[in-house]
Amino acid sequence: MRPTKNRFKKFVRPRIVSKWFLFIATLMFLLGMPGSFLFSAGYEMRMGDETSAKFGFKMQNWLQSAQDASPDGAHPAANISVKTMRFYIAGRTNSPAQFSANVDWQKGAWDGSAVAKDAATVRDAQVMFDFAPEYKLMTGLFRTPFSRVALQDSFAYVLPHSPDIGGAGYVGDTTDFRNLGWAFTGELSSRKFKYYAGIFDANLNPIGAVADDAASFYSARISLTPAGVEKGYANSGAYLGGGDVFSMGAGYLSGKYKTGVLSPVYTAWTIDAFAERRLYGGTVTGEAAYFNYDRDIPVGKTSGWYILAAYLLPGSNIQPALRYEKSDREGAVVGGEDYRKMSGGVNWYLQGHDSKLQFEYALKDYDTEGTAPRVNRDYADITVAFQIQF
Repeated sequence: MRPTKNRFKKFVRPRIVSKWFLFIATLMFLLGMPGSFLFSAGYEMRMGDETSAKFGFKMQNWLQSAQDASPDGAHPAANISVKTMRFYIAGRTNSPAQFSANVDWQKGAWDGSAVAKDAATVRDAQVMFDFAPEYKLMTGLFRTPFSRVALQDSFAYVLPHSPDIGGAGYVGDTTDFRNLGWAFTGELSSRKFKYYAGIFDANLNPIGAVADDAASFYSARISLTPAGVEKGYANSGAYLGGGDVFSMGAGYLSGKYKTGVLSPVYTAWTIDAFAERRLYGGTVTGEAAYFNYDRDIPVGKTSGWYILAAYLLPGSNIQPALRYEKSDREGAVVGGEDYRKMSGGVNWYLQGHDSKLQFEYALKDYDTEGTAPRVNRDYADITVAFQIQF
């Protein structure tokens, strides 16, 4: 199993390795070093029949040409970034207690940002009491159960970017679909039906809210998978021929927020569908969703939808993909929420989602074009993403 360690050292600079090795080593010491390591999908440590912990590593590097992202707002900017370098841990202390956590480090700028990032962030940190497949209790920082894309693993996206209309800015304040909260979830009828219901104590900041608003909100979701099975709390953007899948879902979110002296009730709902089927020796993947966001203020409603199609070519690891999305803001508002966006790309899977190369061209066309670069003025980006995980 030595080659796995060598690949890890090859892709990460020594200074970063030493920093994170100390962090992981500390966790291992606290959990109890006496254990056996099984080098499969990360490092696994077992202590008895029930207690175990697994450690792993993921990384996405981006090369990007972002139109109108230069300081003068009139020329493209070339960016090379570590979009996400993640160390994760998951395990159980006994039955039914389970835990998992992701720590992400990011460096660089992307998507036209004028401010470069260089920071480590706790992306997920949750405890789950898995009493039975039908009922589980979660608490901590985790993905908000609202839409399919909110519950989709970003390392299993078909395109490097998630759809803007389903963006995290509509769901919570973490910009990555996560919030602090409690949730009940479970799987019924042989995992064909899932339900989620939770309360979250976070800054629900829809566009127009004040930055320091801190009100609890509620989120719920149900999904039905009549064909195939989607295991676990999160979903994948593509299963790459692992079996035919058809799933439908709906979500609802509600909570108060502040905008000046007003305290309106923000509500959102969505419906979505996902299908994957082997066809003519390859695999076709399709996804679609509709969203409705209501800020409960004049001209505060936004609705939109997206549709995605991809095809894993027969006898190859090449997958072309297209996605179209449309967003409409109520009233004559020049705020960047009336647009059409077309994204097209090609994926080269070297080893499924564990090792892949992605290319994406995205064109965003604002219906009411303003003067602010990338906020309400048309632009196009090219993104090349490299990914590895184990």
